[in-house]
Amino acid sequence: MNILLITAFFGAAFAQEETPDFPAYTQQCEDDAGPPWVDDLDTFGQGKYYWSDSFAQGVMNQDGSCPAPIAAACESRSTPLQAFLEGPISCSAGWYCRILPQETHGKGSALDSDFNFMHCDQPITEETFTDISGHCHGGSDPTTFYWWVRDHWHRGYAGRLKCCCDWPPRGIANRCDYRAMIPQGMADQCRDANEEHTGPGSGMSYGFEEGCPENNVYTEPADDKCWEILNFGPAMAGETGTITAQSVGPAAPAAGSATRGSENFAAGVYSGPNAGPYTGPTGTVTTGSTASTSDPSVDSTATETTASTDSTATTASTDNTGSGSDDEDTDNESGTDDEGSAPALSLAAFLVAAVFSL
Repeated sequence: MNILLITAFFGAAFAQEETPDFPAYTQQCEDDAGPPWVDDLDTFGQGKYYWSDSFAQGVMNQDGSCPAPIAAACESRSTPLQAFLEGPISCSAGWYCRILPQETHGKGSALDSDFNFMHCDQPITEETFTDISGHCHGGSDPTTFYWWVRDHWHRGYAGRLKCCCDWPPRGIANRCDYRAMIPQGMADQCRDANEEHTGPGSGMSYGFEEGCPENNVYTEPADDKCWEILNFGPAMAGETGTITAQSVGPAAPAAGSATRGSENFAAGVYSGPNAGPYTGPTGTVTTGSTASTSDPSVDSTATETTASTDSTATTASTDNTGSGSDDEDTDNESGTDDEGSAPALSLAAFLVAAVFSL
């Protein structure tokens, strides 16, 4: 009898370990797209994520280091791309992202039918006012970044993603949607955090709708405020994921400009799903398809034509530094494991002691 009780108690105690270690709790609402977050380990497997088989590539600093808003996340997550897509982001004053059209990725995706903003780089009049630039979304709480990215990825938005700190995008975009933070334990009462900003049934009260300033002198945020992902979202039929001159953004000072020198696609430093754990700056400039680097967190072959032969990720077959990396360091982000395992262990010890005292 005692053995059966112990087995049951141990099963209950350790069940909470089967949920992901990050984020700290769910903010997934009823209308959010994609599978239930709590089932991710069963849905995708240990050490795998919804983006693991994608063509997504984060744009690194030229020395192979991570952009400032996700630098701390790169130190704690399994790969740099996980930091790019999931955070946690270091944006104390909020964040916003723009999904922008990318010639080589996402044509015909949900983005094409949901442009919702116009850049403030030209005078907006009654004749010129229209949403022609892409899809903008943000929030005042940095924890909402993960949930917005996950939702829009699964809604089928695809293109080039440029995210920056500091909500709202005043002087950058004429308008931008908002994602509300859901307090812990309230997700089951939330229908849509993109539409209910102050509680269930409250409506869209915090979206940015100010338009563009008069006589605006357009200036993109500095690179140290932003991070960028090429090939964001699900791939369309026939896409290869290869980064070309048509994949990257324009040079500054153009609206939505590319970051970190990637306007010259061959000069960009990229990190994809199959790169290894972040190892910090390489100390040398790594340049696209011609680079030679020992840093496993950098996909130095991301721009090579051989990447087009890989059907699951841009450079899996050519990246000899990242093999097996997805299976290593599985969900062992710093600061999160203790949240998941310590309560389970203490509960198990308590239950075992209780059983043997019977």
